[in-house]
Amino acid sequence: MANTVIRSEIPYTQARLASLIKVRGSLGGYVPDGNRIPSLGNQMQLLGAVTKVKVDVTRGSAERRELNYDTYGNIIEMVPGLVSFDVAFDRVWLYEASMLEACGFGGHTLEFQTRPMLFQLLLPRPANSTVPDKTIVLVDCWLKDNPATWSVDNKDDLRIVQTVNIACGGIFEI
Repeated sequence: MANTVIRSEIPYTQARLASLIKVRGSLGGYVPDGNRIPSLGNQMQLLGAVTKVKVDVTRGSAERRELNYDTYGNIIEMVPGLVSFDVAFDRVWLYEASMLEACGFGGHTLEFQTRPMLFQLLLPRPANSTVPDKTIVLVDCWLKDNPATWSVDNKDDLRIVQTVNIACGGIFEI
């Protein structure tokens, strides 16, 4: 045990980052405060990398209908509902930790996430492009699931691969 390193902080994570979208996050969640979000970017830790991010922005609606005898049931107006954001990280490559653990929460079950997360997605620009890299910020995020697939392709190469679904309170680009 002479070379054994004992860690007392959150589980150590590494990522395969070549040509992938890097994911950074606030460890152990954060206290939502819209004025502080830009300054939190420096405090976030690299959590892993993904090959695909799917963002579903949806809005429900309600119908206001006519109640008069002659036109009963005709739609008068469509009333828009609230916008919701659902994000899915596909193929999150994490080592030695589930997504929940990499975010600074203990255990593998969702009840350990007691505060919302703040995520940054660092999107690489296309090769030979003058367009700058993009950074997308996901605020007030809650993990909706924490599935895991442990796989070993080569000796001593344990990977935890996940497709993680997240509900977000908002999305913006910086």
